[in-house]
Amino acid sequence: MFTRTFHFLPFLCCLPILFSPSLAKTVEYDLYVRNAPVNFTGATRQAMTINGNIPGPTLHFTEGDTAVIRVHNLMACWQGISAVQWWLLAYLGVIASGVCFFLWNYGARRVTPVKLAIMNNLKIPLAAMTSLLLFREHSNMFLLSIGCLLILASFLIVPISLKNDA
Repeated sequence: MFTRTFHFLPFLCCLPILFSPSLAKTVEYDLYVRNAPVNFTGATRQAMTINGNIPGPTLHFTEGDTAVIRVHNLMACWQGISAVQWWLLAYLGVIASGVCFFLWNYGARRVTPVKLAIMNNLKIPLAAMTSLLLFREHSNMFLLSIGCLLILASFLIVPISLKNDA
């Protein structure tokens, strides 16, 4: 029985060395996140990739390791906006938000509440169409057209009458 215990004694003495923090290593990863064209279904689409792959890479660690993960965001936030789009943003910020807000409120005092409600509902499809035309976003044009036609039809059904300024 003494000899069996003796065989495990060297192993037991090495346990503190095996699990000491000095054996833990530092594992470093650089992750580059960017938009890239991908084709999974036969149609090329833009997708977020990590190091050029979907899904991203597998990160391997061992318990006790120190992980250093650097994420580099290379997504095209402002880089993909053309000069025309910058001018459009400036126009929307100054003219549409300032001058048109004043004109909207001036006109709101001159029409009936029903007409005002109809025109208020028209702002959403008009904003969506502006996004489609100027920022090249995607939408269901058929449904957008039907919504605009319904709103315009309701506008034409309601009789035109101005409020009296008393």
